[in-house]
Amino acid sequence: MLWLTTLTAETPIWVICVQLFVFGAGLGSIMQVIVLVVQNSVAANQIGTATSTNNYFREVGASLGVAVFGAIFTNRLSESLTSAFTGAGASAEQASQSTSTLDPQALSQLPDQLRDAIVNAYADSLAPVFWYLVPFIALALILAITLKQIPLSDTAGMVARGEAVGGEEAERLEAEHLALLNGGTEKEPAAVPDPADSLNDDDGELVSRRR
Repeated sequence: MLWLTTLTAETPIWVICVQLFVFGAGLGSIMQVIVLVVQNSVAANQIGTATSTNNYFREVGASLGVAVFGAIFTNRLSESLTSAFTGAGASAEQASQSTSTLDPQALSQLPDQLRDAIVNAYADSLAPVFWYLVPFIALALILAITLKQIPLSDTAGMVARGEAVGGEEAERLEAEHLALLNGGTEKEPAAVPDPADSLNDDDGELVSRRR
């Protein structure tokens, strides 16, 4: 995050790619740790609820963060672009209109001096936004350091909820199954008589009809 604050209009594209890769790798690594912490802090029958709650608050935080810091960037950019156009001799109304209709195709047709001013306006408006994010990153680091250490469970969730067997019982059942396969002593399931195969004799007794 601190490295991203050094962005300027002269920063090479490959440097920006490396910055984004480092930031994305770090963010992706900690997200899965948070999921494990959440899942390991609740009872086995609440893992689904805890996981969905974690995802919900993550989405809310992402949406709120994009809205807040996107608004900061947009406001700074609007002021910088207005200054760039008025510095080139445009009126305040023309600068406002040009700012709202600016696109890459129109940018390529502008004079070099004005085009450089616009590019610098974007860079100067974006880099400070990352400085606003640094305190939140620092707070997240403090919270991560103070997390209670909870040993990971060695029991599968389905076993803990009673939906499956595990441990010694699972090993015993597996051993019995292998013994049956290797010894050829598998028991065939008992045949269930078909009601259609039974008839009543003259005395009213139930007898089996042979096919």
